[in-house]
Amino acid sequence: MRAATDSREQKGLICGAAAFGGVVSSLFALALDLTQGKRLPNGSYLLGLTILGALGAAVAFFFEETNRRKAFFLGISLPSLIQVGGANMTRADAGSAKQALLLFPVVRAAELAGPAPNRLLKMEADEKVTGYEVIFSSADGRREEKVLVERAPGKAVAVPGYAARFAIQVGSARSVSQPLPAEPEATFGFRLSVRPNTWSGLQRSLGKRDASEYEVVVETVK
Repeated sequence: MRAATDSREQKGLICGAAAFGGVVSSLFALALDLTQGKRLPNGSYLLGLTILGALGAAVAFFFEETNRRKAFFLGISLPSLIQVGGANMTRADAGSAKQALLLFPVVRAAELAGPAPNRLLKMEADEKVTGYEVIFSSADGRREEKVLVERAPGKAVAVPGYAARFAIQVGSARSVSQPLPAEPEATFGFRLSVRPNTWSGLQRSLGKRDASEYEVVVETVK
């Protein structure tokens, strides 16, 4: 009976060491972020730590590890792969946005029609937005231009003739790319809002360290 109890305690210690290994890299990254003046993540960060710790413990359990030191490093291994994937997501965001610029215009004849002069983009923004950047892109994604709008409400921005799509950036958060109709002498209305990103803490715990605490939403005004 005593031997069975000792065996369970040993397994518990090993799984605990592996779970700590699963979260230690996230805690180290959080410490670095705090020393750089970044804010604490929201509560979903704890969910991410729980997932990483559980994965670390599960790896040690299923591999039947008996050494706590090895279990610790084994716990680091699998969650670290997830964090590497999260870090790659960060680097891939800009590339995937450009890929979208290349893919979507293929099925939009209006966007391929060529330059359209004298277009205006009028943005209605909520009170929380005091300034933003409009990012215009060509249909092939090779040309991009940023226009800084200091004051958001009711501001109209001239659309470059080459532009086929646009996105809005507020701070570090960028909206999904939106198509621009190729109608000359036209004004296009959109509504801009900023909403909390519920899962920014979870994203940070999984390796996406630049995850924004909010998201930018652009909707067409009809």
